[in-house]
Amino acid sequence: VLRSLMDKYVQPCVDFVLEGIEDDQITKKLRQVIPYTNLNMVTQLCQMLETLLKEDKKITDPQVLEAVFIFCLVWSLGAAVVQDTQTQDRDRFDRFLKNLAGLGTMDAESVAASQLPAKVLYEYIFDIDDLRWRPWKSIIPEFNWPPDNKFSKILVPTVDTVRTTWLL
Repeated sequence: VLRSLMDKYVQPCVDFVLEGIEDDQITKKLRQVIPYTNLNMVTQLCQMLETLLKEDKKITDPQVLEAVFIFCLVWSLGAAVVQDTQTQDRDRFDRFLKNLAGLGTMDAESVAASQLPAKVLYEYIFDIDDLRWRPWKSIIPEFNWPPDNKFSKILVPTVDTVRTTWLL
């Protein structure tokens, strides 16, 4: 299953991110925060897959494997893609990936592995325990002051801090 997912997604996504190739047409290349090579991207993808698909999880359902694979694609091949007021390249990568997947989309707080969230994939985590897509904001813990009240130890959980901590 993983080999077929690699064949389906990796080369088209690498070509889209690095060269702007979409459906054999050359479009504008995606802007990246830092330059990535195709080797960097695929290495990061494989490391994420290895981390998430541990033997103790025993994930064999092809739909679940594809959802995990898509999540890993977003945060490996698409991780350095820029999104700001002038450059909407994460949105472009999101549309490209959803089109390539050919799965239905659903606008809900929790989305089954057989579908993709209708909103941008960058705003979702694929919950490996529940086997569902969930918004990052749904896993933000409640803020608790550090016991010693030292300002230097304060880290307020936000979508960005939770996402970055999880990915690292």
